[in-house]
Amino acid sequence: MKKKEKAALSQIEWLESKLEEVEEKIKSKEYSAAVTQNELKDLYFQQGKYYSDLQLMKRVPEYD
Repeated sequence: MKKKEKAALSQIEWLESKLEEVEEKIKSKEYSAAVTQNELKDLYFQQGKYYSDLQLMKRVPEYD
């Protein structure tokens, strides 16, 4: 039985990609002298938000 191609990203896949993007931004800015504390604080907040949403979505059962 062949698996169908996905029409779009699932919510979990989308959240994982956004989380990765934010983590990359954090890594690139953590050691930069030009970054402000508010920028880093906002990025850490976004990281926590995406992480918590992702963990919540993983608990939701999948539907076919």
